Amino acid sequence: MTALAPNYANYDGTPVLEGKNENFGADAWRTAANWAVDWSWWAADPRERELSDKLQAFFESQGMDVYGSMYTLDGKPLGGSHSTALVAANAVASLAATNRERAAKFVEALWKAEIPSGPYRYYEGMWYLMGLLHSSGEFRIWPPK
Repeated sequence: MTALAPNYANYDGTPVLEGKNENFGADAWRTAANWAVDWSWWAADPRERELSDKLQAFFESQGMDVYGSMYTLDGKPLGGSHSTALVAANAVASLAATNRERAAKFVEALWKAEIPSGPYRYYEGMWYLMGLLHSSGEFRIWPPK
């Protein structure tokens, strides 16, 4: 299992089978970050740790500095560049990962990433900033007084 999520899913988690939305792509990158933050803040579901471990193992197997950004859910590459936004989301997945050595590699890859520029700098840059905040422990809950 890869733990890759589809770009769009139905409420039961099954992929929306229209266009290329049943595959892992830009709209799915944030899924791992979402479940990892949920684990980090609430430890609500132990499956979030298992998913983070599987996802990071998958991307590590693709090559830490070269993995693409689009895949079928079973892990077949569909192309796409090595995206800083995906690097950031995978680093945030470290919040729930149990393999600390591998998780540290993903955080280090984010810290070494260049500040995004160019045509996709908004999405890439937003995830770059969010990833840095989450992986440094500076993205916090600010409860009411």
